[in-house]
Amino acid sequence: MFRKTLFSVLSLTLLAGAALVALPQLAGTASASTVSTWTDPAACGHTDTTTAPSAAHSVTITVSGGAGGSGGGVASSSSGGSGGPASKVTVSYGIYTDQRITVEGGCGGGNAPEGSGTQSAGGTPGPGWSSGGTGGSGGYCAGVAIDGICIGTGGVDGSGGGGGGSGAVCLGPSCTASSNPVVVAAGGGGGGESMCAGSDGGSGGTGGGGSTTSSVTFSGTGPSGTGGGTGATSGNTGGAGGVNNAGGSAAGTAGGNGPDESLGDASGNGGGGGGYVGGTGQTSNTAEDCGGGGGGGAGSSYAFSSTGAAPTYTTSGSNGASGTVTLTFNTTTQAIPSVAVNPAATPVAPGTPASKGQGYWTDASDGGIFTFGNKTFYGSTGSMHLNKPVVGMAATPDDHGYWLVATDGGIFAFGDAPFEGSTGSLTLNKPIVGMATTSDGKGYWLVASDGGIFAFGDAAFEGSAGSLTLNKPIVGAAPTSDGKGYWLVASDGGIFSFGDAAFHGSAGSLALNKPIVAMAATPDGGGYWLTATDGGIFAFGDAAFFGSTGSLTLNKPVVGMSPTPDGKGYWLDASDGGIFAFGDATFYGSMGGQPLNQPMVGMTI
Repeated sequence: MFRKTLFSVLSLTLLAGAALVALPQLAGTASASTVSTWTDPAACGHTDTTTAPSAAHSVTITVSGGAGGSGGGVASSSSGGSGGPASKVTVSYGIYTDQRITVEGGCGGGNAPEGSGTQSAGGTPGPGWSSGGTGGSGGYCAGVAIDGICIGTGGVDGSGGGGGGSGAVCLGPSCTASSNPVVVAAGGGGGGESMCAGSDGGSGGTGGGGSTTSSVTFSGTGPSGTGGGTGATSGNTGGAGGVNNAGGSAAGTAGGNGPDESLGDASGNGGGGGGYVGGTGQTSNTAEDCGGGGGGGAGSSYAFSSTGAAPTYTTSGSNGASGTVTLTFNTTTQAIPSVAVNPAATPVAPGTPASKGQGYWTDASDGGIFTFGNKTFYGSTGSMHLNKPVVGMAATPDDHGYWLVATDGGIFAFGDAPFEGSTGSLTLNKPIVGMATTSDGKGYWLVASDGGIFAFGDAAFEGSAGSLTLNKPIVGAAPTSDGKGYWLVASDGGIFSFGDAAFHGSAGSLALNKPIVAMAATPDGGGYWLTATDGGIFAFGDAAFFGSTGSLTLNKPVVGMSPTPDGKGYWLDASDGGIFAFGDATFYGSMGGQPLNQPMVGMTI
């Protein structure tokens, strides 16, 4: 059965960042939250996949990269630089039941060998989602250096430490750059080599932190990691961090190799760079003899949060320690309520299959969710600081999840609602005013007030009004039953049809008492209803008129509507939470008369 969704825009000023409003008592239901933890059992540098447990609505991801390896030394009174710590990132992300998650931990860079009288290779790079760089190899002279000429045998150089690899987490069965990882935790830079007594190598750079705003996109990066430390006197520059490629495995730049020993010049070797877009390693006085090598530059990190909570960035490990990945799944189960705000709300015992038309969700501009009848609470943004206010919501076909959409096109997915993309990181010409979902719940459209359409998942783009000069702004949309078309409605009642959506009439030529705020289609797509802020109903095609609030004096304006599954009734939703039921639509309760942190903006079944 094709499900219908609500699209509306509130004509009031909407504010974000209010306190949590989707408390179970307010929603008329009670829920219990549980957590379960999964730790990556695979060796670092290898991918592993797990599946979200039943009823999981979000996951807290903690991932750290591999630390840089330590640099080598040549004398008891000097030491190679220590390997830089990796970045550790923690972020929350909305998921759905049975969501597949793929991870790859970063390995620590190899610790460099001490000088042994032979040519010493640099520390090995730490593998991971993006690899660290190889440490600079030790300079070597098979003999005695006199005036820059090597005679005989000898050579005691150490070498630079390897850079650590980055760790990453992707939603889906693979984890490459094209898979759009939601988290990358940088590797640390390798330590520099010590050349002579008293000349310590530079320490590796610390793994870089990323942006702490949700404006970071999947392909974005945080700022570069710190540069490697300088050698005590001189040394070659440490390597830069690796730049990610389409395979997600580009190596950090190798540290600079030290020259063969000579009496006049003996500079140390840089450590390898940390994995993923690292900073450049550093060095100091290059003219002195016996200088320590510069540490390798560390990698960068980034994370994208779909829950509105800012990621946190700390550090982890040193001297070649491997990174880890931990997933903490958050689940919500519904229980029989002990408190009912409205006696008319009909609770349903746990395990009862959801049925369309036996309840509804309403949503506020801060993303607070209120449940009535048989609907389950899967989470909300009511306690989060949003960049822009929420303007609408839509439910999944099986009633086990829902999406919220904000005016900037940010999408917040709960329950089994999949995240298929958003416009949250784009600069829009006009704000988003609503959304519509495909019949299988694997895609959705976002509609802007200028009629622009943004299609995600399996939702097909069938055209838009974005290039037209409109008399009034678009306020809502409705899809056809097969998902091959949609209607847009403007505040003056004008209708715009695309794809296989047929035009059945409009209110564009009428003198309206109040502006239109929402529309909904009949189950067979043969008609549609428009509703105005006074609750006036305009029916076209095979959509029947079952009543309205157009002749009533309302406490607050109507902001949305939702039809019953058989099309023989509908509900209207007011900004104060009042619900008005007509035809075969049953009243299951409302927030009318209850204090709200922010006004209601819509409803869905």
